[in-house]
This record gives sequence, C-alpha cells and structure tokens, in this order.
Amino acid sequence: MADRHGPLRTPIGWFVERVNGGAISEGAAVAYGDEFGIDTLPTPFLENVSSISGGYVSVLAPTGVRRRDQADPNDVLVFLNSKGFDTETVSVRDGNVFEASAGEVFPSRPWLGDGDGGLTTTWLNGDVDGAFDKSTPLLLATGDRSLEEVFGEQARATGNNPFDTGNNPFDTGNNPFLVVAPGNVVFGDGSSHVRDVERLLDASRPAPLGGGTFGLGVLSTPNASVAGQSANPLVDVETKELLQREEAREMLKRAGVTDADEVEWLAGPKVAYREGKDPDFVTELLGSETAIESFTGVVSGREGPWWTGVHVARSSADDHVIAAGVQRAPLGTAKAAAKKGDTTLHMPVATTKGDTTLFAGREYMVSVVERLAIE
Repeated sequence: MADRHGPLRTPIGWFVERVNGGAISEGAAVAYGDEFGIDTLPTPFLENVSSISGGYVSVLAPTGVRRRDQADPNDVLVFLNSKGFDTETVSVRDGNVFEASAGEVFPSRPWLGDGDGGLTTTWLNGDVDGAFDKSTPLLLATGDRSLEEVFGEQARATGNNPFDTGNNPFDTGNNPFLVVAPGNVVFGDGSSHVRDVERLLDASRPAPLGGGTFGLGVLSTPNASVAGQSANPLVDVETKELLQREEAREMLKRAGVTDADEVEWLAGPKVAYREGKDPDFVTELLGSETAIESFTGVVSGREGPWWTGVHVARSSADDHVIAAGVQRAPLGTAKAAAKKGDTTLHMPVATTKGDTTLFAGREYMVSVVERLAIE
C-alpha cells in the first residue's frame, strides 16, 4: 500500500510540517538560486569557502512562508551542492554543526513501498551526477539554534533522529557532499532573496514530498439510460471539460486541491498524460477497466495560487463514478501563475516518463484506484 506518511519520518518532512503549522499536506516548493536572482552567494558562515555560484544553490520554501508579507529566513532551508565548491573540506565558522547521510534526511523517491528507495534530484541545483544518493554525506549548520528549533518537536520526540554531532572541519575526501542550513545562517536576517516570497515561489517547482500532499475525491452520479443511451449528462463529457464543471470542482475542493472557498482555474486544466492503453496506467475501477488521465493547472488560493496535478479515473459500469487524485504546491502570484501555467513547474507535459512529482502522483493513483470501493 502507498505510504503517505514517509516524508513525516524525515527531517525534511518535519521542517515542512513545522513551517506549515502542522499541515504537511500543504506542501512546499524548491527554488534554484540562479532562477530567482542569485548569481553568486556569499558564504560567510564557512571559514574556507567565500562564495558559491547560484547554480549550485537550492532553497526549500514550505507553503507556510506565504502567511506573511515577507518570509522569515528561519522558515526556509538552503542546500549547497559541493560540486560548486573548489575544496574537499569545509569549516563552519560558528554555531552548531551536525552530520548525517542524505538518505536519512530526505524522503525517498518512491511513493510506494516496492520502489528502490532512491532520492529524486529535484532537491539539488547544478550538476548532480554522482553527487546525490542515500549515502551522500551531509553537513548541517544551524547557527545558534537547536535541532528542535529548526525542525520542530519531532526532532526531539522521535527515536530515529539521524543527526550526530558534526566534525568541524568536515572532510569527505574526494566524495561529493551537501551543506544544509536554515536561511538565517546563509542569508542573514535581511536578505531580499528569500524575503520576497512571490519572487521565490514564482521561480519554484513542487518539493518531492511523496504522498504527503496527495488527496482523493470521488463523484458518483446515477447512470440511467433511455433507449439504450445514457441519460447522465456527464458520461460523454471530455475529462478536461468535466474538471471545469461545478460538480467536479466541488469534488476537487473536497479532495483538498485548494484552501479557497471554491475552485477557480487560473490556468488549465491542461492535458499532461493521456496514454490510452499503456498497461502501466490501465487499471480497474469498480470492476470496469479504465485508463488514468492526468492534467496540470493553476487554481486560486487564500494566500496565493496553487499548482495542481489531477489524476482521473472514470467508470460507467453502474453509476458514473469519477475518482480524482490531486496534488498541489504553492506558487507566488496569480499573474505569473496564469501566464506560465504548468510550465512554472519546470515539468514535461508530454507522454515521456520522467522523475517528476507529477509522474510519481500518476503512478500512485493507479494503486489508489485498485483499492477503491464505493458503497
């Protein structure tokens, strides 16, 4: 069975949950430094490294940063890819230092229990070839803050806290490594780079938090027939059009696609995957064979728009049943979101299979539909 709680067993999941006020389902975004204005990032918290190219910097921004006019630097995490350094050893100037492996800190790629347990490269910017797997060494610098202050109470309550007191200097020989730190350690308290929430989120893609952001909605309507033809007006409606109708929008709201009072499409829905009889995405819904269709778009929200992926299965074996799995991630401005649509997410919309949050949700939906029973 799909594991929706996997991210909550990792420090990354704890961090997102803390910033989101306990709601990991609201998700997070990952932005790359060179895509939101960082050409070169000074690193004064490191003794022997003065700066790193923005092309090797990524920032994790949970949705909770949108609740203020300006983001609190303590509420973002910064990842530095060591391929942007010119040294094999780094020393933290001041504050607390911890060590772990990447596989202990980041959620695994698969949403299902039968995957290889690898890590998606979305977290890191720059060249990640051979630089990011479960064994990659990770140095965490928290300044004067404790693990609990950075990651929340989970860091103290869990018996699986992966962090050990770090060696300073941190030397991994000739092996790639990561440096991770809260935003205030890297940027200080006054950096416009992370305080400009809209700019940060408009340059982002969804954080790969596994099934933590997934929700499911079901719509069932009678499928009476007249002279052998269905009298249900929804049966013959194309799924793209169906998702814009009031009945389906109410279903998507129940599934958690937005925190607004109603679902308003700002861009899309746009067909992302419609692979017909691809056996990987043909399953049974209530005894009737169905293919999973996937769409992307942008919907409005209370504090800002949401990118959304919607995965739909339909059956007319008895009643006409529509099941929709939804996933979401925060965007910055409605104007940018409507202009960019799903390209804001830096995701393919063709039928190619790739290591993306959207495709992982599509695979997850197959598992969900197979287990769906409606009484």
